[in-house]
Amino acid sequence: IRQIGTPREVYESPQHAFVADFLGAANLLDAEASGVDQDGRVRVRVGDLELRASAARRDLSGPVKLVIRPERVVLEAGHGAEARENTLRGVVERTVFQGAVTQVLVRLHGDRQVQVLVPNQGRQQLLPNGADVRVHLPAAALRALPVERTQTEAEAAATVGS
Repeated sequence: IRQIGTPREVYESPQHAFVADFLGAANLLDAEASGVDQDGRVRVRVGDLELRASAARRDLSGPVKLVIRPERVVLEAGHGAEARENTLRGVVERTVFQGAVTQVLVRLHGDRQVQVLVPNQGRQQLLPNGADVRVHLPAAALRALPVERTQTEAEAAATVGS
């Protein structure tokens, strides 16, 4: 058992990347944590970009997995100035109309991909493949989780430490 809680707690606040990936769709990004701000948000680097995220633990440092649900990602057309923190540039790779939502796959700098679910409000136009976009990852919805070592890695670390 990796985590116990209500379905909402486990979905909204996973404690492990395995749990986040197991329960519903999730964007998982490799990152490096560099400390926690006074407001409790962790500073993380994804490639050459610094982001802020909520943290599963206050002592996070080193390699982490960033998790954000596709419905929490905010997509904006264009490559204008990034006025908000945690805004990345990307290019639309594919859109799939699914009725209630449109699934948009976006390629970020550094060859990372995120999935965005855009609710159908009857007015928006689909972004064409190749469109430049801004991808906003709200810090409250972006969660930094510790990287889980495999059993082999844990055994090797225990052997080195003995």
